[in-house]
Parts: sequence; structure tokens; C-alpha cells
Amino acid sequence: MSIAVRRKLVEATSNHLKIINIAIAIGLKRHRGNHNHIKIAIAHKVAAIAASRVKLRVADTEKCGADNNGVASEFWV
Repeated sequence: MSIAVRRKLVEATSNHLKIINIAIAIGLKRHRGNHNHIKIAIAHKVAAIAASRVKLRVADTEKCGADNNGVASEFWV
């Protein structure tokens, strides 16, 4: 795995954590109640999907030989 791809995977992981925090913050502010564990689980799921899309895009970028900026729109999942 190239250094550029590794960097993108690290970036995807940190983005995953940011998305979780934002989704939890929005969910907890909008709906006060006893279902916070459900909202947190949904936030994790949304973030996992977002991060996996970035990772798939990075993998396809490496496969199709696109440039290091990840410009491979035809491989967007």
C-alpha cells in the first residue's frame, strides 16, 4: 500500500470520528429523551458508512491508477 493511500485511510478514520461526534451532538440537542443510546448507535452506523465509502474510493483509486488526489469519480461508491 502506498504512502498516499495510507494517509487517505488515516484521514478517513479521523473523519469517521468527527462525523460520529457531530451526529451525536446534533441528535442529543434536537431530541432530549431516554433514547440516546439508539441515537449514538445510528450516528456510529452513519459514520461507518461514510468512512467505508472513502476507503472504497481510495482502494479503487489505487487500482485504476488515478492520481494521488483520489480523482476517480467513476469509481465513487
